[in-house]
Amino acid sequence: MDKTHQVILDTYRFRLRNYCEVGIGNESKITGTIITKKMIFNCLDRYIELGGDLSEVKIDDKIYQEFQSEMSML
Repeated sequence: MDKTHQVILDTYRFRLRNYCEVGIGNESKITGTIITKKMIFNCLDRYIELGGDLSEVKIDDKIYQEFQSEMSML
């Protein structure tokens, strides 16, 4: 994995951790926007597409599958 790719993954991982710490419905320290489930899912989905590891963001496959199912209903 090249350095640019790793920096992008690190950025997504940082955002996911921030979103989890701040919580859904609260204002993000990074963007100043209100954190939504859709926002978290989009970030998480992209992180996985780029080869990110769910265990690094403390999410297991079962939780991700449930989250994915919930998001598909929106």
